[in-house]
Amino acid sequence: MGFFGKLFGRGEKINKELLSAAKSGHAEAQSELGSMYRFGEGVQKDYDKAFKLYSKAAEQGHTFALYYLGLMYALGQGVQQDISIATALVMRAAEQGHPTAKETLQEIRKVNPIY
Repeated sequence: MGFFGKLFGRGEKINKELLSAAKSGHAEAQSELGSMYRFGEGVQKDYDKAFKLYSKAAEQGHTFALYYLGLMYALGQGVQQDISIATALVMRAAEQGHPTAKETLQEIRKVNPIY
């Protein structure tokens, strides 16, 4: 959980500060809000909104957004499944030090050995 998740409490309703920060382009806020939508924490689960928010944060190089966006591609959540894109995104997150990205890459490669 990132700064905004700790500050605003994951699982609670979206508050104005988090929404405002996400709308103004703050990558951490976009990633946290994306997670709330992806997991249905305090909001109705919505993979499309989660995908869009993670994408915006990932464009800014946000490590966790890259990782979760990669998982959404791997699982086909809010987007057509694409293992190639999933692998590239998770690999970028691993290169940036995401704590479980390397293990996730290994799992992707077990299921899809060509990657």
